[in-house]
Amino acid sequence: MSKRPSKQKPASSSTTPPLFPRLHEKAQAWWAPAAFFLLLSIVYFAEFVFTDHVLMGADLGRDLHRISELSFWDLFNLPVWSNRMGGMPMTGVRVPHYFPVRFLLHPFAGYFQTVGWCYLFAMFSAGWFSFLCIRAMGCHSLAALIGGAVYASSPILLTFTAAGHEAKMLVIALFPLMLWGLFRGLDTKKPIYFLGLAGAIGFGIYTPHLQMLYYALWGVGFCFIWFTAAHYLEDRNARDAGVRTALSAGALALGLGIGAMGLFPQYVYTKTESSRAGTAGEGSGLAYAQSWSLHPEELAALVVPSFLGSDESGRSVYWGRNPFKLNYEYLGLVVLFFAAVALARIRTDKRVLPLSLLALIAICFALGPHTPLHAFFYETIPGNKVLRTPGMIAFLFAMPIALLSAIGLHTVLVDEANTRERAKRIAVGSGITFVILLGASVAPEAALGTWTSLFWSDIPAQRLQMAHANLPEFSRGAGFAAFLVAAIFLLTWFRLQGRLAVSQFALLLLPLILFDTWRFDRGFLNYVDPDDQATVEATFPDVIDFIRSKEGRWRVLSEANLPKDIDAAKVADEQFALQRYDQMVTYLHNYGWFGRGLDLLNIRYVVRRGGLPNR
Repeated sequence: MSKRPSKQKPASSSTTPPLFPRLHEKAQAWWAPAAFFLLLSIVYFAEFVFTDHVLMGADLGRDLHRISELSFWDLFNLPVWSNRMGGMPMTGVRVPHYFPVRFLLHPFAGYFQTVGWCYLFAMFSAGWFSFLCIRAMGCHSLAALIGGAVYASSPILLTFTAAGHEAKMLVIALFPLMLWGLFRGLDTKKPIYFLGLAGAIGFGIYTPHLQMLYYALWGVGFCFIWFTAAHYLEDRNARDAGVRTALSAGALALGLGIGAMGLFPQYVYTKTESSRAGTAGEGSGLAYAQSWSLHPEELAALVVPSFLGSDESGRSVYWGRNPFKLNYEYLGLVVLFFAAVALARIRTDKRVLPLSLLALIAICFALGPHTPLHAFFYETIPGNKVLRTPGMIAFLFAMPIALLSAIGLHTVLVDEANTRERAKRIAVGSGITFVILLGASVAPEAALGTWTSLFWSDIPAQRLQMAHANLPEFSRGAGFAAFLVAAIFLLTWFRLQGRLAVSQFALLLLPLILFDTWRFDRGFLNYVDPDDQATVEATFPDVIDFIRSKEGRWRVLSEANLPKDIDAAKVADEQFALQRYDQMVTYLHNYGWFGRGLDLLNIRYVVRRGGLPNR
């Protein structure tokens, strides 16, 4: 992507002594960024690290004493069959056991403790890997440090704790490592960097969120095509282009090989035996594939998150077009501010255009039915017909925007060319943004009415009522955003005028970033003490004793969790269940539980409300 950044101090800061000389000296050490992001992560998850509390998540269940079903030695020889969900092959389900954090903690920690350490690892990795990626682009080390802090603390990453989606967080954290390996590999043609790319892909498979990894590989593929072509157009060396292509393809193949156990059996199983298999499978239909897209309101929430119904306590007052929302795509106003600064260099900086295009493609895809791009990908790109939730791709525009903001920061920190002109452009853009945000804060009802008339003219009455109830939060959020834009502008203006040294500018900007993002992040941390909740054995002693007293292997079927009809069975909660088992259970549910069907499924007991029917 660019030459390795120079270790010399920029001219703009060479005459200004550092604010804290000894601290400045320590900050130059190779380990300092990693230590900074580790400390940042420990502070954020301090209640988990320093107490016995764990983080609850909507999709994690409530058994806080849960432990893994597999022993440590089972990890080296996984069983081929699981009794869960009516029985299913272990090779056909997602394999999280080999992700390094889980593998190392398996003998020592319970399920919720392991998930908590995955959260912390994701935040640390997101920051450090982003730092490495930004440095690979040739940006100043402080721009890289701030860019890493932005990505690591952003709600687009940390609000997933409310749902318990640590796998998504891990892929988001690994994506900048993939880009680092690719950028450095294409620049130097050294295999060591492509090995880093391969490792990131392999570990990404075991996160084990394959859809998020699939999107990450789209981003890697786009960057490979663009920057390989850019290198060729610059040096006209076909041999070097071939070497870069071969090494990149080798990294992809090696990464898929590292994750082969977590990828290929699942792919074959999903296409043949799971509930998604066949034309009647779970992934059929464009409308299903576009469910849980982002919508125009989510784009407005990138600037003012409270516009969509979020507040700083994480309360669920969401009034958008999805049924509900447990996370937010907000990156922070500092990111958007300096990304806009970078966009002004789109004609002179060869890095800006591809990053902007990648972010734009990801946004258009995430918007689902609101642009034609998702439908085009659905028809043309293999794998899309069994996926839904296009909004998951949000991290694929978050990372390019974070990289653009680092480029913008770099220009403010070290680029002395046309400083006065840049300052004027920044002043005009900041002034316009400030006026719009202040106007929305003063007249939130008028702002909401203008928005709905332009983008959602047929908004349901109930949603509109919720939006009006949210107007006080929106007003406060828009006011804070206006204040934050003004503060960022003043810092930038003083820096461009030479009144702030590089270190002073960074030290003043960093708290703004962390306060802006963490005021939302903190509302999605739901800590509980496991000692306050009894174990399953203590809660249901009679049931546990009854089950343990029965010999042999048999199943208990809970009718309360079954789909109500055959159509509902197509969108069952567990997407990897055996299709034929689901079909049999649905048939028995509709036509009677007794007879040979129960014997065929080895069901000895049925749990249902109101007793058994007389049939």
